[in-house]
Amino acid sequence: MIKIYPVISDSVKSVDIVPATKTRDWFSPHSYKCTPLTCANTLGWDLVLNESITVEWDGGVYKDNLTVLEGHGAKSHFGIGTFTLDPGYVWRTDENINLMVMPVPNTDNTDIQTMSAVIETDWLSYPWFLTIRVINKGKTTIPKGTPVARVIPVDTGTIENTKIYKMCEPDSVRKEREVLTDKRDKADEWTKDYFKKARRFVRCSPVIDYNDSFKILEENDIHSKESFLDTDECSYLIRNWVPENPDDTSDLWRNKMCWSTIEANKGVIEERLLQFAQQKTGLDLSILNPHTVRWGKGDEMLVHDDLGEHREFPNRHFAAIVYLNEDYEGGELVFPHLGLGIKGHTGELILFRGGSVMHRVNMITSGNRYTLVCWFGIKESD
Repeated sequence: MIKIYPVISDSVKSVDIVPATKTRDWFSPHSYKCTPLTCANTLGWDLVLNESITVEWDGGVYKDNLTVLEGHGAKSHFGIGTFTLDPGYVWRTDENINLMVMPVPNTDNTDIQTMSAVIETDWLSYPWFLTIRVINKGKTTIPKGTPVARVIPVDTGTIENTKIYKMCEPDSVRKEREVLTDKRDKADEWTKDYFKKARRFVRCSPVIDYNDSFKILEENDIHSKESFLDTDECSYLIRNWVPENPDDTSDLWRNKMCWSTIEANKGVIEERLLQFAQQKTGLDLSILNPHTVRWGKGDEMLVHDDLGEHREFPNRHFAAIVYLNEDYEGGELVFPHLGLGIKGHTGELILFRGGSVMHRVNMITSGNRYTLVCWFGIKESD
């Protein structure tokens, strides 16, 4: 998790923080078939100008040799043809997770170059500055809407302890390489096989403003309740979780679901879930398939609704998720149409129209995410 704390007013910030995008103006359609390129394009967050900036540089090395002509957020601090921007936040990350700040990958901006830096945000409670080098003497204008920097969290602890070993290629790797080399010479066969395994692009979530996010959720019929289950109840459900669907044909769900711990509560939790859902919706509902789920590292769900790919679950009008733990990374419940994601607190319940509201679950990057999940159907009137 990255936490950002505003230290200057939004009215004087020169950049907005947005998820990185896949497209580039100079790419051809064929370019997007290169997965390494599109992954680089979409990995992390971009700092995008919310105002135009014009500077004039006479080629000198002192800070007075560069003048800011337009843009209240730009300052000449360090000389050598550079100016700085203040993103306006203190950024804090988990231990050994730092921020790599760098030029936006695969852009064709020949007027400026953003200086690369690693910010030690796992301990630094101070806002950092973005330093941008001007390439050409004279006037340079960077238009509003230009992505000027990329921010990527990096695990410096892992990098520091990683070693690169040069060794003989094992037979198993050689055989795989030879098969892929043969397919590479047959473009269609290579493409089909490669895209089955490749991650086409990374999906990063928009910045979540915790000051008003729950107000936005309530306004969109997405309801939450803190401490719906207490910590003892959550611990019990986790402690007694066992996988009960080893034969599930879906790779996504196999060995992830458990029903028995809910059944052992003799309907107590189900009744509380049903009462909350009926109170919030004002409808006569029935509860469907309550169970607990364990999501491990690498698990995710792409954008979907809960009616099923072939509309095999037509009665899943509402969905409820109760978070049983917090000691994992990733796994946010994201509502793309709102630009909001939620990582709930232990015991917190989220209720929404799962059958009609598109949503996704971000990839778990570490730990296990435990949730209690169920749906509600609207009872037909007599």
